Amino acid sequence: MYADVITDSMREAIDETNRRREIQDAYNKAHGIIPKTIKKDVRDLISVTRVIDSKDTRMEKDMESMNADELKKEIAAWIAANRAAVSGVRWAAEAGLHVTLRFCGEIPQAAARALGERVKDLLSERRAAPPTLTLRETGTFGRPPRVLWAGLGGDTATLERLNALVEGACREAGLPPDGRKFSPHLTLARMDASRGFDPAALDALRPWKLAGRGWTADRAIFMRSRLTSAGPRYEPLTVCRLGTAADGA
Repeated sequence: MYADVITDSMREAIDETNRRREIQDAYNKAHGIIPKTIKKDVRDLISVTRVIDSKDTRMEKDMESMNADELKKEIAAWIAANRAAVSGVRWAAEAGLHVTLRFCGEIPQAAARALGERVKDLLSERRAAPPTLTLRETGTFGRPPRVLWAGLGGDTATLERLNALVEGACREAGLPPDGRKFSPHLTLARMDASRGFDPAALDALRPWKLAGRGWTADRAIFMRSRLTSAGPRYEPLTVCRLGTAADGA
């Protein structure tokens, strides 16, 4: 193993390995044990390799190196595993997973497109850098709970600046100010007591093991949502790649 820099976690692992080796060496000397290398014929090793190669194996990708689409699939898999555990819940669809910068409410389509273009121009002028974000633990909004969400860590300061920029564009367009404090999160589900939701059922959810997994948000999308019986459907109106000028340079 080679590394240019020894991190704290590497140093801890190395020190622990040396500590255990010292204990083993002292035990061997005290009991007259002479360690011996395991010897196997090359033919035996080849045979074992063939057995392993013939088996069906599944390689897991390191989720810390995932892109947004891969991480969405992991979140969707967690949601799928929990569908039967809680009733009265409208789970987020994989394609609809997103971080909301600002909810604009009901506005005419022409005005929405104009606002989207204005936001795109502002993001391009500022060359807003793509934030690298991480998932944190889950939580709920409301009493009784109405929304199940995953918190966000990482470069949330950039998200707050983007929120302020979008908020300014909305006010220029004549929209009323958003009176809620911006709280970066990823919505996982919405609960409805009228559909049989029982808050106690949240205790039956599978463990959330995605905390600490990250991705880079490389675009901001001005979207229109349509409510359907299956939940909201999102239609992109304007897409802006973060960190680029309006011409894509």
